Amino acid sequence: MSDNTVYVIDGRRYARNGEIVEHNVHVYSSYQNLIAAFKPFLEVSNKEVHMNGKNEMLQVRIYDPSNQFLTKYKFDIYEKKIDNFFPSTTEHI
Repeated sequence: MSDNTVYVIDGRRYARNGEIVEHNVHVYSSYQNLIAAFKPFLEVSNKEVHMNGKNEMLQVRIYDPSNQFLTKYKFDIYEKKIDNFFPSTTEHI
């Protein structure tokens, strides 16, 4: 992380009725790690994947084998610069 850039995923999983049933935020130190985090979702069969590059948003809809909707994941992706990872008031051990 030499350039102090991190990648943040704000992920939500939705039930059939549209209710958010899971919400997680993950931080990755490299773009390669960010891409690797999505690999399990992209390898699932019976899915639809939608990407909106302008908003850095990815949606994955997963269906069961009979093509019935099971769940939807929505991921907002952010690239953030960290100016001072260890402020002077923080003791690094």
